[in-house]
Amino acid sequence: MTEELLKSCDGRRTWAPTILGAVLLLGAWGAEFRGHYRVEQLDLSQFGPCPDIPDALRRDGYVAAHLSPYFAAAAGLDLAAVGVSIWAMVPVLATIIAGLSMLSAQWHGFGWFMLSSPFF
Repeated sequence: MTEELLKSCDGRRTWAPTILGAVLLLGAWGAEFRGHYRVEQLDLSQFGPCPDIPDALRRDGYVAAHLSPYFAAAAGLDLAAVGVSIWAMVPVLATIIAGLSMLSAQWHGFGWFMLSSPFF
């Protein structure tokens, strides 16, 4: 009786990383979309039409400062999804989640780098 309970408990517990990996991956994309929504709500009227390049760069830097934390959070959630999916019950599903999370982490990491880099 006790062995059956342990096996069923272990079986349910091993599904948790698969579900958690998928939730973390979806959360990463939710963070990015939330960042884009936040940027759409910014009041950019203080910058005016920005006819010169320095004015446009100041406006873009202001937008990047508000969007960068969302990309950083998304990249962190993607990497957490990769780490969690290692312990998944179904190897095929874990491979799919880990692969998608790696691609997503590269996208969000590159976006974070471009938004927070002082050279671009």
